[in-house]
Amino acid sequence: MDNLKLSDEQFTNIQESFHAFNRVYGIFFGVKKNTLNLIATILFIIFAMLLYILFVFPLAIQNGYIFLNTICVVYGFTPITTLIMTAITEPGVILKRQISDNQQPESSLTESNEEAIQIENNTQQDDIPKIYRERHCSTCNIKRPSKASHCRECNHCVDGFDHHCYWVGTCIGIRNWRYFVYFLIAAFSAPLLAFLVGIVLFINSASLAAALWFEMFDTLGTSVLIFYIFYCICGFWQHNTILNIFALIIMIFGPLVYTFSIFQNRETYQKYYYYENPYFTLFVSIFMLMISCILLPMTSTNCSNASKLKTTKQIHSEEEFRKEKRQFQFGQDKIEFNLMKKNLIQFFTYPIPKSRYQSL
Repeated sequence: MDNLKLSDEQFTNIQESFHAFNRVYGIFFGVKKNTLNLIATILFIIFAMLLYILFVFPLAIQNGYIFLNTICVVYGFTPITTLIMTAITEPGVILKRQISDNQQPESSLTESNEEAIQIENNTQQDDIPKIYRERHCSTCNIKRPSKASHCRECNHCVDGFDHHCYWVGTCIGIRNWRYFVYFLIAAFSAPLLAFLVGIVLFINSASLAAALWFEMFDTLGTSVLIFYIFYCICGFWQHNTILNIFALIIMIFGPLVYTFSIFQNRETYQKYYYYENPYFTLFVSIFMLMISCILLPMTSTNCSNASKLKTTKQIHSEEEFRKEKRQFQFGQDKIEFNLMKKNLIQFFTYPIPKSRYQSL
């Protein structure tokens, strides 16, 4: 590309192929349509961090968990860092009209298993999944290389295309795939670590929590008891989803709000700080656990794909191919532990290809 002389019109056409990666404030390559998604994701992570810092951090320091708490707070910045790295890294966009029929893009992530080598050397295009075939892209006007695919959201082809992530606001391709997996692992493990710290603190304050429960029942008495009986009869037995959700919200927020008022108004508890209310810790811990549970399937799936050195697009293409050919075999996607370990080492160490954007 460095030695290729382009006319003004050709240069303009190549630049236009990066319309989805125009820089935002000189930093981000983020897609125009999904910039707000990226900002929303960052704000959500910051919100979760603030909950921990306000309600769990001071209690952990007070109870002597200084080292563990420091690790938790520092590691909490990892999801933001890896998210930004994913967003600012150009994923491997193949420039329009850059690749001729006899020219292939450079790719440093090579397949390590025998099946992939067979696919690469197979000359019968109809006998391999579509993702491994060389196909012509009418939109980009190029001969799309193996493992590349066209992103409808960004309207260009991406080398090693995995998927378009709306949370990150960009395509996931050969250049930012590793950063994306880093982000998922960090986004899953950071709130899980915060949950474990919160649960330890809540167990330590179990005696105070029990005292607040007895205080609440002693004050509200029959009304609280009637509510829980009503929940058990109408919610649990009748399997009413809406009623269950409503009751669970009250069960979580009710003690939280009421014990907060006890801390403020009762002489016995006025000496305590707000963060010593055990229900604040429990609420934040449950919130962190919910985040981890939501991210667990996504994280495990992408880590599993990385252990096979295959993108989501490749796996879906192979599944469609098997359905067309009616080639179903139980356990055919399973790989040995040693091969999985070798693939993961290669995934986390392969040299990221140079961006074609840098050649412009």
